[in-house]
Amino acid sequence: MVVGALAGFTYSTTVGGTYTATLNLTQPGGAYSQAIFVKFTPTAVQSYNGNIPVSGGGGTALNVAASGAGVNTTPTVTTAGASAVTQISATLAGTIPSTGCSVITAYGVEYSTTSGFANGTGTAVLSTNLTGVNFSSAVTGLTVNTVYYYRAYATNSGGTVYGSQQTFTTLPAVLGATALTTFGNICVNTPAGPNSFTISSMVVSAADINVSGPTGYSFSLTANGTYTSTLSITHPAGPFSQVVFVMFNPTAVQSYNGNINVTGGGASVTLTVPVSGAGVNTGATVSTGGATNLLKNSATLSGSISSAGCSVVTSYGIEYSSFGGFANGQGKKIPSVNLTGGNFTAEATGLIQNTKYFYKAYAITGSGIAYGAEKTFTTAGLGSGLIIYSNPVTHGGMLNFSISNIQPASYILQIINITGRVVYSREQIVPLNFIDDRFIVPSNFPPGVYIFRLTNTNNSGFSASKSFLLL
Repeated sequence: MVVGALAGFTYSTTVGGTYTATLNLTQPGGAYSQAIFVKFTPTAVQSYNGNIPVSGGGGTALNVAASGAGVNTTPTVTTAGASAVTQISATLAGTIPSTGCSVITAYGVEYSTTSGFANGTGTAVLSTNLTGVNFSSAVTGLTVNTVYYYRAYATNSGGTVYGSQQTFTTLPAVLGATALTTFGNICVNTPAGPNSFTISSMVVSAADINVSGPTGYSFSLTANGTYTSTLSITHPAGPFSQVVFVMFNPTAVQSYNGNINVTGGGASVTLTVPVSGAGVNTGATVSTGGATNLLKNSATLSGSISSAGCSVVTSYGIEYSSFGGFANGQGKKIPSVNLTGGNFTAEATGLIQNTKYFYKAYAITGSGIAYGAEKTFTTAGLGSGLIIYSNPVTHGGMLNFSISNIQPASYILQIINITGRVVYSREQIVPLNFIDDRFIVPSNFPPGVYIFRLTNTNNSGFSASKSFLLL
């Protein structure tokens, strides 16, 4: 009896026997029974359906139906989650639950910034760490703060298959900056600076980094460059460091405190750099100096100007009064013109003997008038008796005289020439117990020796005289 051939199938009379494409069965006559074991070995991806022919043994030939198909299945792949995500890297995972009909020859992940990207069109990252059914791929060189799409894949002789698409987002850039030194008080319409701060980051995207700030401030990437109210800094992706120079130009008397804003570079949070300054219009800084040359009716008063403030000094001097704590501007001003090295003096004349005076230095600028602290001086007292201070007297000049310890009354002032003739006379009312006065000697008096006499007119008998020389 013969079991005929059918492509893809072999036969044996025992399970563990030798399988052949045909079998020749020897049997005695009579009743017969034999189990035939069939093995299917496809050699191509196709259907192997057919009939196994059996003939001989004096019986009728028969066909035994046999069916099977040759296949070459691919692996089964799933896409797992993303981990260890940074600004520029991530670890992407997958699993291979089934290897299919042949050995896995390659596996890994494929990623793209396009959602739904076609299989095979992304960036493939091969993996070599399959453990059991799990593997992962380290992905680097990514862009900051960007959404990525990815799939796991595996390849055997049956082809390459992909898992479902998943997504992750790289972290945003983190911008940092050094502190900016405060500008302090700056005269209006006077540029100040530059001060500077440094922006830095471990990694940024290639997107421009933008700098803007409050009114009054401008920026440049170089100390001597052109300053503008905003900056756009172009740079490559990767580590970043940039010095930004800041100028301050106040245009009004006010505070200019605020924040400089730094954005871009893939950062999701605005970086703020505090900045502060104030516009001022300060006056001069004035100090009141000492009093010297203290005479009975004059003194030399001094002051100093250590700073002109925000504008030029146009006038300066001393203001004085006989009242302590007098309000600024309520005294008598003595302008000065001898400023040297910040110091000046002014001569106060026409003062009263033995009197306490109060004085302040002042300076006037475009910002107004500034004063030093109030100080005091006291004029000298009169000497005893009748005194002529300008003896000899210049022809047509001033005769300055004084007398103390007299009674308030009416007095006659006379000039008597060498012949005893009164050539000058005038009455003077004296309300106090002294006289400290002056008058011009008439210019028509010839040079010579004269007598100045002072007489009380109330018949008290008081009289004082002093001779002087007229040149």
